[in-house]
Amino acid sequence: AHERMVQSEKLRAMGEMASGIAHDFNNMLAVILGRTQLVIDDVKDDKVKKGIQIIEQAALDAAKTVKRLQDFARIRVEHPFEPLDVNEVAEGVLKMVESRRVELEQTRGIAIKVEQELVKVGRVSGDAAELREALLNILFNALDAMPTGGKLTVKTSQDEEWVQITIKDTGVGIPDKVKSKVFQPFFTTKASKGSGLGLSVTYGIISRHSGMIKFDSEVGKGTTFYI
Repeated sequence: AHERMVQSEKLRAMGEMASGIAHDFNNMLAVILGRTQLVIDDVKDDKVKKGIQIIEQAALDAAKTVKRLQDFARIRVEHPFEPLDVNEVAEGVLKMVESRRVELEQTRGIAIKVEQELVKVGRVSGDAAELREALLNILFNALDAMPTGGKLTVKTSQDEEWVQITIKDTGVGIPDKVKSKVFQPFFTTKASKGSGLGLSVTYGIISRHSGMIKFDSEVGKGTTFYI
């Protein structure tokens, strides 16, 4: 309970900071993009036009970075929660993951078997889009964690109090020294390929749904997330 409280406080503080940064950057980028788009139509010199287009693209790329900050800070219109079938959410996400799995197999020769064990569970109150995002973050990480192939299993279950989603991979596992950082914003083991926001966003989504998320992992044997 103490660890969850500390993590929630960290996320709240980071969210407030990200919110302020995103607001200020959006204002500046709006001016940059507005001016470049006004000027670019009037420029006749191809070399100058190309330079302006580079500035425009850089500003658009920066806008995408701001959007990631906004996603982390959750600056968006909140939708009211509705009764959801967790199995339907899981099945929808697995369909999204299938294209990525096929791509890995066809382009890199990485064979990953996906299994689902979805049993009848009670409905939960939530936002389907947010829960899909949370599950996708974990599932994509699981695929990345199996560079030589493996098995990915998604299960649902229920006891007297909770509906649980379990996501298990047979990948490389998480080293003990970084386990405490997994849900920290901007922490990533993927170098320049990762933003470090995926699992912190997932943690925030599950927390807003009054849920809990935890994991077990062993290097060389894989990782299991419990939601």
